[in-house]
Amino acid sequence: MSILTYIFLLPLLAAIALAFVPRNFAVIMRAAAVGVTFVTMLLALLMFWQFNGATADASGYKFVSTIPGLGAESLGIACKLGVDGLNVGLVLMGAIVAFAAACCSFEIKSREKEFYILLLVMTGGILGAFMSLDLFFFYFFHELALVPTFIMIGVWGRGERKNYATFQITLYLSIGALLALIGLIALYLQVPVDLRAADKVGFSIPALTEYFADPAHTMAAGAQYFIFPLLLFGFGILVSLWPFHSWAALGYGSAPSATAMLHAGVLKKFGLYGLIRVALPFMPQAAQGWMQILAWLCLGNILYVGWVAMRQKNLNLLIGNSSVAHMGFVFLGIASLNLIGVTGAVVIMVAHGFLAALTFGLSGYIYNQTGTLEMNELGGLAKKLRFVGVALTMAAMAGCGLPGFLNFVGEVTVFFGAWQVPALRIVTVLAVWGALIIGAVYMLRMARTVLHGPLPEKWSGLVDASPWRKLPYAVLLASLLVFGFFPSLLTEKIKPEVERIVNMATTGGSGRESAQTSVVESQSLLTSAATKSE
Repeated sequence: MSILTYIFLLPLLAAIALAFVPRNFAVIMRAAAVGVTFVTMLLALLMFWQFNGATADASGYKFVSTIPGLGAESLGIACKLGVDGLNVGLVLMGAIVAFAAACCSFEIKSREKEFYILLLVMTGGILGAFMSLDLFFFYFFHELALVPTFIMIGVWGRGERKNYATFQITLYLSIGALLALIGLIALYLQVPVDLRAADKVGFSIPALTEYFADPAHTMAAGAQYFIFPLLLFGFGILVSLWPFHSWAALGYGSAPSATAMLHAGVLKKFGLYGLIRVALPFMPQAAQGWMQILAWLCLGNILYVGWVAMRQKNLNLLIGNSSVAHMGFVFLGIASLNLIGVTGAVVIMVAHGFLAALTFGLSGYIYNQTGTLEMNELGGLAKKLRFVGVALTMAAMAGCGLPGFLNFVGEVTVFFGAWQVPALRIVTVLAVWGALIIGAVYMLRMARTVLHGPLPEKWSGLVDASPWRKLPYAVLLASLLVFGFFPSLLTEKIKPEVERIVNMATTGGSGRESAQTSVVESQSLLTSAATKSE
């Protein structure tokens, strides 16, 4: 067994163990959840640190292991785990956010046993989905993580509209998951029957990649144009692609802090990861045909949802809409179909995971201190909540794309990549305007309204976070800053795999001329971004 097996299994085994603990031992359950996610985070850090020196298998994946007993050889299904440059940062980010979410779960005071079991199941499902090298388990683990989200919002959610939010998020994400499932099944059926056995192609993502990379096995254009939209909009709904985004802000605003941190920060990246890992390399001709449409749709996230965020009076709804808006930059990077842009998209996925978890965690602390997130009832909180005020201000700066944070590196890299595609230059200009103006307005307005101005008398008794409460926010901030000042720690791991995927997506079909840029040019631009960040 490799280190990935322990990272994946620890949360799930802990969830099973907690099922046998009497419910009146709440302290033990909380300590177990925090302890297990802490060990998982340390293992993920070790795996990330050892990644460059690890030995890759024939398909380029590292730390590959197969969990015995899970799968069906006759159907070509095997629970095989592995990481490459595309998912190694996502696994690390997911483990860090899971630890922070467990630390922020102090607000749960009822049915704690069930909550921590669901939290650990959600964590295991998330990490398994990103590690899985099998198409069946890739989808199954996502669903394993998604179901606890619905339950946690419905049972432990807050606000008068939590039941409506639960219904809406369940409906939207179920439809998105169903569309993606139909697309994945149709994709699997493109493999000849005699190659569907486990020892040939089966559901293996590396084997499918090798199969479709062979010019002799290029998928028929008709099949590509049928399957790709299913994956694009199926995964897109899971990511809150405009105009299928309305579930996100209300769902996150009604969710417990830990649930919002895990879903908005990590699980939502599953759809983006699926597009890059599966849709782009397997269906290059359809990918090139749909990227123009995706680029214009992403402006709905960046501009329209950004304007909606500017109008919000509730802190969580503002943060939720901001999260949706930031997904537009990732879609723009994917739409560029070049090494620089897609690398930037992956960087934003990691950066936004830390940022979303940080902002939802801080808003949860404010809610538990004040009992409200209506911004017109807050104000001047920085005078009492000094650490929380500084952390929220830094989160706002990261959301604006301030140099020094990883978000800046990702966004500027996406803009470089998109600008190199002439057909996307108008979209790029509008996206830059959305980032510099609209994003700055709602983020700075949030910081001004919540943290500054006169302190209402009713908040004079507020208490700042204790050292234990500060820990998860400090970890998330440190992650944004460390990778922000030293982005090559991440980008050097990402580039080789993204280069291979982009080559498949841009040379595997007719249509727009390949937008592939050289590795040397990409390196110079990424280095430029890193220099500006410093």
